[in-house]
Amino acid sequence: MIARPAEICDFRGMPLTVYHAEGDSYIVLQAIAEMFSLPWESTRADAISEEGKALYGSRVLHILPADRHIPDPEKAAAANHLAQSLCIRLESMTLFLLRVGTGDLRAAGHIEAADRLLALQQEWGDALYRIVEGSL
Repeated sequence: MIARPAEICDFRGMPLTVYHAEGDSYIVLQAIAEMFSLPWESTRADAISEEGKALYGSRVLHILPADRHIPDPEKAAAANHLAQSLCIRLESMTLFLLRVGTGDLRAAGHIEAADRLLALQQEWGDALYRIVEGSL
């Protein structure tokens, strides 16, 4: 499947490219992993597991470059002339980050990333509680 760059969104002061493919918005998972110092192999393994596919809509996409025109994207993808990236749906990013264990980040020495992520997890947990409590 071919993903076209659609926009740059600001995620807590960090730019994140959003791609569109077949009516959905996706982000490159490796960008999120780098943003929070997540180990790539375990991040990738989580995303490509059956549970990860169900939760995040993860899939490998052919990424069209933003800086040049590709006249026939389908042909370029078939010939493997486009970069391929593991992506998750944009709306699943929060869920993905909520499931990351910050203790593992701390153990690996990524204290600042763990603190930043834990603060987001607490904020989102509080917001989710307020939403659910309000609907009861």
